[in-house]
Amino acid sequence: LPVTYYFKADDSQGPAASNDWTQRPEPQSGASGAGRYIRYVHDGTGPQTGSVNIGIQRLEYITQSIFAPVYHEADNATASPQWSGGDNFDGATGIRVTVSGGGISRNRLAAANGDVVWNGVFNSQSVLTVSAASENPNITIVSPTSYTVGQPGGGSVGAFGPGAGGFRHSARLCPLSADTAIANCSAFAYKYNNTSIGGNIQDGGSANVSGLTVEIYSCAPPNTASCNRDGRDNRTTTTNGSGNFNFSGLLEGIYEVVPVPASGGFSSASPGSGSAIVITSGNGNSQTSDWTVS
Repeated sequence: LPVTYYFKADDSQGPAASNDWTQRPEPQSGASGAGRYIRYVHDGTGPQTGSVNIGIQRLEYITQSIFAPVYHEADNATASPQWSGGDNFDGATGIRVTVSGGGISRNRLAAANGDVVWNGVFNSQSVLTVSAASENPNITIVSPTSYTVGQPGGGSVGAFGPGAGGFRHSARLCPLSADTAIANCSAFAYKYNNTSIGGNIQDGGSANVSGLTVEIYSCAPPNTASCNRDGRDNRTTTTNGSGNFNFSGLLEGIYEVVPVPASGGFSSASPGSGSAIVITSGNGNSQTSDWTVS
């Protein structure tokens, strides 16, 4: 005595979740590497039984899995895209997500359940750029289309969700979620842009009114009792010879339909049923808004 013991993690162990790990600083053999191991000197005076705290060896993941799902913003619950109970992953196709950083770039289409996952590809200490684009003409990305996440040397900044990133073997990018639970995680949001609102306008005698001006205004969520016009999509059309009008190619959302009775020599307009506020939701969804003018 004394006897010096050197300890390190067994680096023959396999990767976790397809991600490689290393020890910092990397242990080295020989006298020059002695300070890189956990070292314990037994001088014969310590306890013969029980445990001894010999220090800490730091382990780091040198590759990382990235989870960056997309979801369907379906419920208009908030003014800005935010995953909530009324939203869903509805099997949309043609949404491509790209992640690049640390000299590596990967892209893939989101799965039918919205998942986008890369296992064991990226350096866990890289700055990553994550972006989404729609290759489906009926889908529009409505969240930010690009984020910068991570920081040199590791750590959690940018679009990583609470507690994600850093030196973990998996990073969930959940900027549109309240937490990083897989079931709630969302990095990008989309809406369908192929919805429509149409209707018919008649006078008090049930005759179709042609040539009448009809306006439509997009409304900011979540209020559906009245329209907070947000200027995103305002259009004008006129009724045809059968008194019909139609607005197509609308992004899912809340709209206010406003006939202009004076354009046809009338003084007032009232909806046939319900209110002037119309909500479109779903792939190719079509809504009807009929009116009577007098």
